Amino acid sequence: SRTAANILEFTNKVVIYYDTAKKVKPLQIEVKEKTALLISLKKNLADTEANIEKLEAMLIDLNKNREIREKELAAHSAKYDQMQRRLNAANRLIGGLEETQKSWKKDSQELKVAMNKLIGDCLLCASFLTYVGPFNYEYRMKMIYNDWYKDLLETTLNCTENLTVQMRLTDEVEKSAWASEGLPNDELSIQNGILTTRAVRFPYCIDPQMQAVRWIKVKEASNGLDLLSFKKPGYSNKLLGAIQYGKPVPVSYTHLTLPTSDLVQISVVAVSLKK
Repeated sequence: SRTAANILEFTNKVVIYYDTAKKVKPLQIEVKEKTALLISLKKNLADTEANIEKLEAMLIDLNKNREIREKELAAHSAKYDQMQRRLNAANRLIGGLEETQKSWKKDSQELKVAMNKLIGDCLLCASFLTYVGPFNYEYRMKMIYNDWYKDLLETTLNCTENLTVQMRLTDEVEKSAWASEGLPNDELSIQNGILTTRAVRFPYCIDPQMQAVRWIKVKEASNGLDLLSFKKPGYSNKLLGAIQYGKPVPVSYTHLTLPTSDLVQISVVAVSLKK
């Protein structure tokens, strides 16, 4: 009948519903679980992203601090290198000063010894300047080293061992300058150069080879040198001017006799200059 057909249809639908519900129920439970898990994961993701942002901000700050520290490290490294260079220079300076101190102590001791011998050296050199000028080389050497020097050694006055007049009255620089000006480099010429430049009196040079004249001309050329001769007229005025203004004047042919009037005039000017 129609009613039975409806009941059968209803029953079939209930069975279908039951079968469907039996399959869907676990899926719904699983969906709820997955949904809860998704919500939890999203929350964890949000927390993680927030932590990442914080860490990124911290990383930026750390990078800035790292750059600052690297600059400070570079500055300190440069300062360290500078201090190290200064320390090395100071060590070298101290080492050099130690060597200099040793050298100064040695020089001081040598100076004390030299001062103790200075009186004898000066006496021998003064004797040389005063007395040996007129004599030839052989007689000079005999007077200085065979007579005077040995006499000094026998007295209480100390003097330098193996002393030569060149050691006290000139040096290598001056001798080189004299040689460049035309003075021969032998010992006799050096002695004559010393007598010419160191003597308190006007030097009188016997110079047949004209070596002294050539040397004096070159040496005194920058000082307004004027070569005079008693044979030339007007020499007395030039000589007076040289005496008055302190100019060098080599005079040739000095064996000639000067007129008395010229001698008196020159003497008067010399005396007035001394006053």
